[in-house]
Amino acid sequence: MKGRSIFMEILTPLSILGVLSIAAVAFVSARISKDYYMEEKKNILMAVASSLSSAAETKEGEDLKAFVSRVSPECARENSVRISVIAKDGEVLFDSDKNAEEMSNHANREEIRKAFEGGTPSFSTRFSKTLRKEMLYLAYPMKKDGEARAVIRASLPVKVLDEKANSLYVAIFAAFICVALINFTLSLYFSYRISSPLKEFSKGIAKFAKGEFGERFDKTGVREIDDLAEILNTTAMNMDRYLREIHDSNSKMNAMLANMREAVIAMDPGERLMSMNDFAVSLFKVNPAWNGKKFYEVIRHPEMQKFCADLIEDGRSIERDIGMYENEQMHLQAKGTILKDADGSKIGYLIVVNDYTRLKKLEMMRSEFVANVSHEIRTPLTVILASVETMLEEKMNDSKKIEKFLRRIAKHAERLNSLVEDILSLSKIEQNSDKRGVARNLESVTEIVLRAAETCRFSADEKGIELKTEVQSGLSASVNPGLIEQALINLIDNAIKYSEKGSPVKVSALMKDGDLILSVKDKGLGIAEDQISRIFERFYRVDKSRSRELGGTGLGLAIVKHIVQAHGGRIEVLSKIGQGSEFIVLIPQNQAQKQKRNQEIPPK
Repeated sequence: MKGRSIFMEILTPLSILGVLSIAAVAFVSARISKDYYMEEKKNILMAVASSLSSAAETKEGEDLKAFVSRVSPECARENSVRISVIAKDGEVLFDSDKNAEEMSNHANREEIRKAFEGGTPSFSTRFSKTLRKEMLYLAYPMKKDGEARAVIRASLPVKVLDEKANSLYVAIFAAFICVALINFTLSLYFSYRISSPLKEFSKGIAKFAKGEFGERFDKTGVREIDDLAEILNTTAMNMDRYLREIHDSNSKMNAMLANMREAVIAMDPGERLMSMNDFAVSLFKVNPAWNGKKFYEVIRHPEMQKFCADLIEDGRSIERDIGMYENEQMHLQAKGTILKDADGSKIGYLIVVNDYTRLKKLEMMRSEFVANVSHEIRTPLTVILASVETMLEEKMNDSKKIEKFLRRIAKHAERLNSLVEDILSLSKIEQNSDKRGVARNLESVTEIVLRAAETCRFSADEKGIELKTEVQSGLSASVNPGLIEQALINLIDNAIKYSEKGSPVKVSALMKDGDLILSVKDKGLGIAEDQISRIFERFYRVDKSRSRELGGTGLGLAIVKHIVQAHGGRIEVLSKIGQGSEFIVLIPQNQAQKQKRNQEIPPK
């Protein structure tokens, strides 16, 4: 079915909308004007009654009836209102339009009753039995000593108000007709003007010719343009869909390449770079203007250039491990292959480089850890086996010699036990902090410090070391009490072991700038500056022979470091040879600081 003409399609809604809008404005204006006029008349009635009441209050010596009979007629004529004065018993003392003596008792009149009962002015609109017409009444109480003694009633015929309103309606209707005619004329004018969008078709077609298919034409139900719009829209949609599919495919591929943790490099048959993801740009420190340049012009690394040359020369997929030094030794695995199109023709080369430096480091750390553990275990096991073999071969009967060898066995067995416990403890801390973090509660730091000091009290007394504690009053913090106590015990134990007899060891705790600060300070041997950075490594000892002699496993400070990191904190060391050392632990007490600390601390 054919649609309406474009002219009528535009003219009809504009005309209807204009008429309805003007009618709505006219109706609202009429209502507002009538209400305004009614309010104005009420104000006049109120002013007349109020002035008459005020005048009556100043004439205390004159009889009320005589006063109102003298003053009210003139007031009624001046303001074109009817004035009545009604006594409290309902008697009409005066009426400007009727003989008051002939009028009935007004006590039951609505406005009179409300004025006497409420003591405030009261309006009402009702039919007057005396004047036989609809009236607007105001009953205004005349008070003396706070009590209404009479009511002044001022009134106007409602017919007068209606006549005024009707005159206003006629004026508004005339204005409505004029504005409607103007609106219709303007609608005709704009209908012709709006038909100009037909010209936009030619502009849209010109854009299609340039490959810009985003333009769309809506169906309006107009027969002259619907068929043309449908053809143009269908053509534009098909072409736009094809372009979007190509664009989306490229976007997805770019997104995958950008998020890969491998370097991906694509070249054409002439070795010119076609594509390179962000990881490759970052890994090889490539200049942003790499597109279209030769491989060897952009990537200067000799081994990578050799790999690219071999790939092109061999004409088949190859794989190779490549070493590269950039601030530190890097271990790369490069894979190269030939790119072919659907017909099997060569269109270029693809190189994928995987950085497995971190895995290599972990492997080396594991090997080093196994070697260290094996070394640490070998010594006590050797001593134990040697002691047992000696006892068996010599068939000892001397109880003193037997006790000597048993003590030696017990000492090294205890060392093995300590080593195993430290390894298990370290492993548990690492697992908990990696998976979900350590459980933290608001705990008394004073109690934690005192428990740790008490645990180490016996070894301190044996060496005559004075173990002091100094904790800020009422100090509490969000920590894991067991782990913090273990860290303090390790630090205090080290301080005691490496201090001379009779020297002091001080343990302190306080809160400063949102950080819980724990400190263990001694006057012992001290640590050389070049060794401070390594003392938290597993099995690292400043003085290996002295450490083993004192029963250390080489894992104590590594455990402390992991406990502090699990709390999102950090540990600092201040030390000088011959003057002693101070280990300072800082644990943040809010989440933002914790995250900041975690960012500052590199992963182990």
